Amino acid sequence: MHLNADFTVRVLVHGADLPWTASPLAGVDRRMLSRIGDEIALATSLVRYAPGSHFSAHTHARGEEFIVLDGVFQDEHGDYPAGSYVRNPPGSHHTPASAPGTTIFVKLRHFHADDTAVVRHRISATGNDTLHDDAHETVHTLRLENEQHWQADVPYGCELLVLTGTLTEGSDHLKPWSWLRLPANAHLAIKATSDHTVVWVKRYKTPPISSNASHGGVGASSRHKPFRCARADCSPPIGLTVGTAHHAASLPASAMPTSVSSTKTRANVTPASSGAGAIPTRRAGFKKHHVLQTEARLASERLQDFAHRCRLIGLCNRVDCGLETQGCRLRSQRPLAR
Repeated sequence: MHLNADFTVRVLVHGADLPWTASPLAGVDRRMLSRIGDEIALATSLVRYAPGSHFSAHTHARGEEFIVLDGVFQDEHGDYPAGSYVRNPPGSHHTPASAPGTTIFVKLRHFHADDTAVVRHRISATGNDTLHDDAHETVHTLRLENEQHWQADVPYGCELLVLTGTLTEGSDHLKPWSWLRLPANAHLAIKATSDHTVVWVKRYKTPPISSNASHGGVGASSRHKPFRCARADCSPPIGLTVGTAHHAASLPASAMPTSVSSTKTRANVTPASSGAGAIPTRRAGFKKHHVLQTEARLASERLQDFAHRCRLIGLCNRVDCGLETQGCRLRSQRPLAR
């Protein structure tokens, strides 16, 4: 899916006017504001949890940022009432839920690899808070009274979400849950049209992540870059080839398949080692549809989820990975009994 995926154009979405669409889990609905990808996506959304609903445990391989708009968001790390701002960095994991119900504004998979800060912040009553500031972006809230103006140059673009009140930007009128994204070299100029207008603002200092496949910034795509892992003990899926990208770090010669030129078939491969954590044997008798499903998954954007953390999706022999909750071990493949 590609929804408002062009970061070079201005985008305005009135989130409160969108219909709710069901997520894969009952009781969790969403309004998509921007999306690149399917269920694993570079996404900006409004997400609603019905009372008593929960989401399955998962890892945010490329980070998560959210604001609690109403109700109480909950996970094993704590309760976050309305007005909470949270950043969960790459590699973090949790099990979201809400006993009373909640609505959040959430951004997924847009963190740079060096963005490791854990943030838990309550937006103050004054509405003028610096929520996060690093080499890539400044995130803050802004409170304006009726007829008050605010403006800024945004050489790398910006986003804003109206939390309360109303305002104008250009000829457009924004209301609560209206989301605006401006491209690079734009000028943001807003004017409040009501008292107590509070706006969440993100101003980029470097090109924002705009691809679901890379941490490389605008236009970057790892489909055209080889995966090179700096860790000598990294154990990639054997013979992994996707397009022009081949993960070739420390791959033992004994583990190389007879051929890796085709993404449709694989030669029989025996494990390079045995015992706990060894790569499972792939035999000629493995059902064809399982092989094809495995290949499709390897070629999907899930392959990128953990590449920057030196652990690729697939048949990993690292028993201490800890990232298997989001599909690091291919769920479709069940090793045959030995």
